[in-house]
Amino acid sequence: MTTGATFVAAVVPAVAATPLSQGPRRPPRPILILPGFFALTVGSLGTRGLTTLAGGHVVDGLTGLPELVPVVTALAVGPGLGAALVPDRSGRGEPPGQPN
Repeated sequence: MTTGATFVAAVVPAVAATPLSQGPRRPPRPILILPGFFALTVGSLGTRGLTTLAGGHVVDGLTGLPELVPVVTALAVGPGLGAALVPDRSGRGEPPGQPN
């Protein structure tokens, strides 16, 4: 359940950022996605596992780290899917010289 909810929560900021970024005086879409992404980062899971390992509790540390992999994967794929669902048509997020 945690991985699915994290995936959905990662898609939402990317989808919401596109309409919010439309307009000449609005921030670009990547700037609007970053706060949501950083709020979802799972640094606490990784830090907790590594701290447990460093403290000498190898078994406890290694049992917590595998749950980190699917959550990190969901966070990596979610914003990409959200960006693909609602493409940015403003042309502001593309390098100069690229066709729209």
